[in-house]
Amino acid sequence: MLNRRFSPSPRKSDELEENQVPLIKTRIAVCQSELDEFSKYVNELEIQESTRSAQLQEMSLWSTYAEGVWNVYFDLNVKLAEMCPDNRPDIDAVRDAYFVAASRLQYKLKINGKEHKPPRNLVAQ
Repeated sequence: MLNRRFSPSPRKSDELEENQVPLIKTRIAVCQSELDEFSKYVNELEIQESTRSAQLQEMSLWSTYAEGVWNVYFDLNVKLAEMCPDNRPDIDAVRDAYFVAASRLQYKLKINGKEHKPPRNLVAQ
């Protein structure tokens, strides 16, 4: 017997994509919420000399985590735009807030002697 790969019919494929749209939108909302938390964290950040080392470690972890969340958020929005061309997401506000916060955090790390270069490809999808 031949081992064949069957591709789904176009109708089934369209139904699968339609079912994925709400899931993708939910994941986008979760990512957006996490990026908002990151921005809030950076804006409220005050380095205390007594806990400086621990804070720098936490800042570095936040930076790495937020970069991964941003990558997932961006990829999900691209996928959603491909699936729903008439419903293109507006990511400008989230992007701007993320990059401003990320830049501030990188600056704070650098002036405190801990330049952060997060590893790439952190988030597996």
